Amino acid sequence: WAMDRLRSQVGLIAPESEEPTAIVTYGTIATQLKVATKLKAILAGYGKEARNKKNDNDKHDDNDKHDDEEDQDDDDDWDGWDQDIPLLSTHESCTSVGLAVLAAASHSRVKLVVSVKGTDGKHRPKPKPAVDVKSVAACQVAVSFNYFGGEEGKWTEPKTVFDFDRRVPAGPYRVEFSAAECAAHVKCARSGKASNDFREIGDETVLMDMAKSLEGARGIPEREEAALRLRFRVLQRTTRDDEENGRWIRIGDDMSPLTMEHSQKDEGESGRDHLVACESAVMEISLSPVGLITTALTTNGETIVQATKSARNSKLLKYAGIFGSLLFVGGFLVKSFVEERV
Repeated sequence: WAMDRLRSQVGLIAPESEEPTAIVTYGTIATQLKVATKLKAILAGYGKEARNKKNDNDKHDDNDKHDDEEDQDDDDDWDGWDQDIPLLSTHESCTSVGLAVLAAASHSRVKLVVSVKGTDGKHRPKPKPAVDVKSVAACQVAVSFNYFGGEEGKWTEPKTVFDFDRRVPAGPYRVEFSAAECAAHVKCARSGKASNDFREIGDETVLMDMAKSLEGARGIPEREEAALRLRFRVLQRTTRDDEENGRWIRIGDDMSPLTMEHSQKDEGESGRDHLVACESAVMEISLSPVGLITTALTTNGETIVQATKSARNSKLLKYAGIFGSLLFVGGFLVKSFVEERV
């Protein structure tokens, strides 16, 4: 069972590799001998299983050309796990010595002297770290959205942000929130255009077109309601299994990225009753070398009404500038034309 799990995980981590280069064992000599005997038997079973499968396919093929194509397909499907994989044993103190060397190298106590060519053309000895240590993520980080006030069963499927074995530190990963898109999700779900139990929009163009139609003063009520009901959470998974031990774990509390407290809230009153909706926000998610997940939320602080007024004023100012430029240039053209005629 353990080898089957290892075989599947190697296929997930390195799908481009046909077979392992070697299998290295650690521990006492007696333990390694027992492990090597067991591994040889298991690998021989894998090879026998592959040969039997190939022979069964050959028996059902009558055409020689078709046989060659099937044999090629079988070879492509087979991952190469058999008794030909070399088994390498190590010294009993290999693990402890390796940890000591790794610790010494990380503290710059073990150096490798190399010859470096200087600006004058002469080679001089120069020390550099003997071991280059690179940290990778031992967990998987994902995000999930809820457009219905955090109702259970209406969270989107987790979207992976940082996968296993990702070089750390990683990020920041930007997640952009828009009240118009949230309102479009809700509207599509209620109209039946969403799939997977109102969790995701099947067609991205439908979402974008509907979000664009909800912009402006007419869509303010729907955008405010959607922004106040938006919930966002960060998830983490520490194992690669999809079973119970590999379930997603919520990190922290659910967040409301498109809401903020009113600046004129009375003292002692509930903050939830005085929340206002924002038009847009950006959250940055980062993963530190020790696995610490940090989030930073950035917004311009404009409510949906203020953002709508600003957009309208910007549009009016834009058209006024264009109209003024046309009048200015057109006036000179008319003046030149009149002077030429007169």
